[in-house]
Amino acid sequence: MRYIEKYIEGYDLDEESFAMDLIEEIDPGGHFLNKKHTLTNSKDFIRPELYFRDSYDNWTDQGSKDAFESARDRVDDMLDSYERPPSTRTSSATSRPTWRTSARPSWSESAGDSDPGRGSSLTGQRVGRPE
Repeated sequence: MRYIEKYIEGYDLDEESFAMDLIEEIDPGGHFLNKKHTLTNSKDFIRPELYFRDSYDNWTDQGSKDAFESARDRVDDMLDSYERPPSTRTSSATSRPTWRTSARPSWSESAGDSDPGRGSSLTGQRVGRPE
């Protein structure tokens, strides 16, 4: 969800975020993973919600929760803060759709077929749209 929020919010596309000087500094075949700029700015693009992205020592100091435990905590928080929207219905009788049925001739009657085995298992009823 955070990825979508960040996408909607947008990204800064200035010279600092592009780091053109850093791109020119790195040789072909090199990488940016060991550069301070990459570490600092990657947090703007990668925003995990369920796993810990800090050091192992900090993770153990903060309870060593795995992704499943973090997800469970997140769901609990969402359920605790949920507020049911007000109902617009006046009674429970109107809360369920009413289905109408209409009689329909059996297959053999509609096709003019006299074969008793064909269409004999049809009930002659069909379900229509809710009223």
